[in-house]
Amino acid sequence: MLIKINYLLLFFIFFNFLFFHKDTVISIEEGITPGGIAYIFYNWPKVPEGDGQKGYYNLDIDMNIEKEPKKSAYYYWAHQFKFVDNSEGGYLGLQKIGDNKKIAIFSIWGAIGGIPGKGGIAQPFSGEGEGWQCLLPFEWIEGITYTLRVWELCCVENPDSEETWGAWVINTRTGLETLIGEIKVPGNYKWLDSWSTSWVEYFSEVDDCNNLPYFKNTFTNLKANDGEFKPTKTSFSKGSVCNNIQITEINKGFRIEKNSLYITPSSLTFSMDENATKTDYLKITNTGDGELKGTVSESESWMSVSPTSFEGDSTIQVTIDSDNLSEGSYSGEIEVKSNGGNQTIPVTVRVSEQDTSPPVLQITSPKDETETEEMQILVKGRVYDDESGIDTLTLNGEELYVDSKGYFEYYYDLSYGENTLELEAENKVGLITSKVLTVYRFDPDNTAPEITISYPQPNQNVYETPLIVKGSVTDEGSGVKSVMVNEKEVSFDEDGNFEATVSLELGKNTIQVEAVDYKGNKGSKTIYVQYLEKKPIVILLWIGNRIALVDSEPVTLDTPPLIYKGRTMVPVRFIAEAFGADVFYDAAEQEIDIAFGSVYISLWVNKTRARIEVTENGQRNNRIVILDAPPIIRNGRTLVPVRFIAEAFGATIDWDGKEEKITITLLAGSQGGNPPPPAGAEEVNQRGNSVGNIVNLGLVAQQGEWIY
Repeated sequence: MLIKINYLLLFFIFFNFLFFHKDTVISIEEGITPGGIAYIFYNWPKVPEGDGQKGYYNLDIDMNIEKEPKKSAYYYWAHQFKFVDNSEGGYLGLQKIGDNKKIAIFSIWGAIGGIPGKGGIAQPFSGEGEGWQCLLPFEWIEGITYTLRVWELCCVENPDSEETWGAWVINTRTGLETLIGEIKVPGNYKWLDSWSTSWVEYFSEVDDCNNLPYFKNTFTNLKANDGEFKPTKTSFSKGSVCNNIQITEINKGFRIEKNSLYITPSSLTFSMDENATKTDYLKITNTGDGELKGTVSESESWMSVSPTSFEGDSTIQVTIDSDNLSEGSYSGEIEVKSNGGNQTIPVTVRVSEQDTSPPVLQITSPKDETETEEMQILVKGRVYDDESGIDTLTLNGEELYVDSKGYFEYYYDLSYGENTLELEAENKVGLITSKVLTVYRFDPDNTAPEITISYPQPNQNVYETPLIVKGSVTDEGSGVKSVMVNEKEVSFDEDGNFEATVSLELGKNTIQVEAVDYKGNKGSKTIYVQYLEKKPIVILLWIGNRIALVDSEPVTLDTPPLIYKGRTMVPVRFIAEAFGADVFYDAAEQEIDIAFGSVYISLWVNKTRARIEVTENGQRNNRIVILDAPPIIRNGRTLVPVRFIAEAFGATIDWDGKEEKITITLLAGSQGGNPPPPAGAEEVNQRGNSVGNIVNLGLVAQQGEWIY
């Protein structure tokens, strides 16, 4: 009987599409299908006979859905009947489909035709039984009593002819009668037999029986032949799949109510070591509309519950103590009794020897050091522990879902740049396995790295090989991956600075720097340098002569060299600039500063004190010297002792007394040096005096009676 009823769900779904929105889909979750959850059985007096007919021509039953399911539900409240001397039968009732769709249904197996009520449809069905049914949209209302009526319409005067049966829903408050439809049956069908049943069915799927939506309804005032007959005996039973239903006998009928007691989870499982305790919790929820209260008890001595009584929504703590349990599996029950129903919660405990092995954590995606432009990355893998089992798996502190076989998947949101993903698996005895991955997220990058060559400068003349090329590379997108100088890869620091050694050939040389970022964008920069042999710079000067020669080229001086206090004095700016040095003059202090490579010289007009500063390996060393002739000014030009200034530049000097000629020679490429005190200069290394003392890197300078 019920097998046929369940099969008709296909038609209910079809009906849902036909009468409601075309895009509506009944959401069926994976789980269990409760099917019939409550039955009321009725036995009638012996069926009447007469005028060639046998059985009842009419059945009426009142039904009131006192509490309609408030959430999406798939309930069917119906009354079923059977024909005399025939295995076929039919039923009529009300149904809720999904959130707010309601219909009335009238069906008979073996029928041969049908006519629907206004706004409904009539259609055949086939499969596990064949017949006809009428379906009608019907907005039944919570709390109103409806009479479900089935009545023989035709043709009592000809018992062997085909007959028609009609079905109605009657609003007992307003008296409004709504025809569901008329169904025609073969002539061999007699009238209705002395047996019928009312039932409630849930025809969709739920995770477990606790998730059945709450409802409450009554079946009352069953009668036949326009009230002439009433049942002589009644009984009831609950469904075989879900039985968390209360069936209560009331005046003239029965009330059926889904238990208001709702407990999660529906079972508890513990995996633990010997001589340990573990705790879990049960959540009790009142899904009905009245007050819920009850008691909680445990079946085994190794299990305890707290509290042992409750009112309203409550949390029950369940504690397992394995002190007296050896290795093995144990079962028990927690019994909850309440005025909203009773429920038994199975408890399973697996006790094992001490687990000393951490979980196994396998990560299949992503690989460490993965690079991506995506906003998210899929983290997936498997975690398991064959001894105590897995308790939690977290990713950067957030717990992940792990299925029953240990597999997990999670989409992790990435920030730009470096992302650290730390996965930590903990088993049920607290042992931990962790793995750390690094994932890089880059902006879409189409820009090549920027290259700066700080040394040498483009088209610079150089005089030594190999040459140290210095520079830096930057990339604001994906970052610099590699740097090549003249097709040889070189290392670079975190700021992008690099140095490379390049061998040169005489003449023009190419220096090419290439950089590639992590997106494959390549940048390139090329400069040229001239590698020259070291040729000396030769300066010739004559005392009193304004004409000088620089590498045989004549130059006219503003002031000629002269002899002052027995020392040869030469124009300082001419000498310095001929060697490629820079000269600075502070008129207020009458200070002359000369910068030449690593050498920095400071002199003062009419003062015999001079300072030479040499930079070597990043360290500055100062030397204070006393000249035997101070710088002087003639014709607006500053003259200095030639031997001091030349040797301070690292040059050599020759004096031809016969021609009064000075020859100064500087090797090309010289950058100055740290020469000893030039001839005519006295290095001072005295400490202390009676007047005053200024210490400068352990050296002092003397002018007259003052020691500086």
